[in-house]
Amino acid sequence: MLAQSGRRVLQMSTARLLAGLLAASLLHVTSGQILQATAPSWTSPTPSGDDIYLTAYVGEEVSFELRAVARGPLDEALTIQQLEPWEITLEVDEDPGLPNVAVVTGPRTTADYKFASDNVTRLGNPDFTAQIAVSWVPTCVQTRDYNVHLTARNVVGFVTKRFHLSVVAPSPELVGFDATPQISRIGCPVNLTAVAREGSDLIRERGYLAYGQVVTHSLSRTDLRGRTQPLPELYGLHFSTAA
Repeated sequence: MLAQSGRRVLQMSTARLLAGLLAASLLHVTSGQILQATAPSWTSPTPSGDDIYLTAYVGEEVSFELRAVARGPLDEALTIQQLEPWEITLEVDEDPGLPNVAVVTGPRTTADYKFASDNVTRLGNPDFTAQIAVSWVPTCVQTRDYNVHLTARNVVGFVTKRFHLSVVAPSPELVGFDATPQISRIGCPVNLTAVAREGSDLIRERGYLAYGQVVTHSLSRTDLRGRTQPLPELYGLHFSTAA
């Protein structure tokens, strides 16, 4: 009887031990998942894709905004100061940098440590965010291609977003101009008409003011020998422009 009782106690103890080991194993897996911290990742309103291609126009604002999120470790032994390496740093890379007069707003950062009411117990992994915005109004002397890189990083890793900006240069063209030589008599008016416009149909349709035209003129005379000489402004000569 005593031997049978001892065997039952041993079986129960063994079962409890196995159950305890199984629970510990499950607890270890769950704890490992909770403790896992993450590198930053992009979220809305960040444009999708690693490389973003944008067309910019002189005098017109081009802008974009990025937001990154990351998770910190769930370890109550770590103070808020000790969790700083998991917070996100989001900034414009120095190389290739920014175009002149581009404006950066931010970054604005948040840290949610998920404390319980006792301000000691944590209810989950801390969450970190960082958000930044870039805006730029290109000028006429900036009509070329630019690259702008922004990187979000923490102690776990980093992600980079690459923007490729192409500023469209004006393409003026002279249309409706009659270059046929005209003969006039003294006292009789002579009218010359020239029409200038932006060569891009898209820009004309959108009405971008920075692509307006400025018409200049010069005077010269050609003598019988075919030599051309510049002339000063002639009395009674008037130039007018109309949009």
